[in-house]
Amino acid sequence: MIKALLVDLDDTLLDDKAASRAAATAFFDVHRCRLPDGSFDDFHVRWRGLAGRHWQRFVAGELSFSGQQRARVREALAMNLSDVQADEAFKPHREAYQRAWRCFDDVEPFMRQTERLKKIAVTNGERAQQRSKMVATGLLTDVADLVTPADAGAWKPDAAIFLHAVHVLGVQPKEVMMIGDDHEKDIAPAEKLGIRVFWLRRDVNGLNDVVALLNEGRC
Repeated sequence: MIKALLVDLDDTLLDDKAASRAAATAFFDVHRCRLPDGSFDDFHVRWRGLAGRHWQRFVAGELSFSGQQRARVREALAMNLSDVQADEAFKPHREAYQRAWRCFDDVEPFMRQTERLKKIAVTNGERAQQRSKMVATGLLTDVADLVTPADAGAWKPDAAIFLHAVHVLGVQPKEVMMIGDDHEKDIAPAEKLGIRVFWLRRDVNGLNDVVALLNEGRC
């Protein structure tokens, strides 16, 4: 019997793709005269590439969380900015991203229908920012705790972050379900530990399908 849930945050409970696009749009609108890109779509592709590359430097410990943001800005604008200048240039992105934090429509009914189950968010995001998302969207009302690499000393898909979350819950892996949108980082590693899993693919299923499985006793 499932006694608790591990749930990914970005693009599982929160529409991070939409928030990230809104943030990129705000950055482009403010800085377009200094950007080499011919259109927002061109910029967005380049910006996502920069974000991914400098995020990996953060994961590797080469940059701080703020440092990877500054590195993105400097490279995007091709300018040798001070930290203060880079932070100011990034401000429209940060503020638009925060304004756009939203849960998917099926999150509220999912939380209500599964309130008997303790929930922990398991995320690769930076702890302070992820907690801010949970506060802003009201998720902390229903999600008891947050486990990040800063807590577990490991990043998904490392087994250690899942085991840390299970330990916090005080249950066995077989008594837990992991819900996430990324098969490589959320689903496959949890399944190897004997954790039940639900691969959320919003083009084919939703959190209502998780509720149906739980109610039918098929997991």
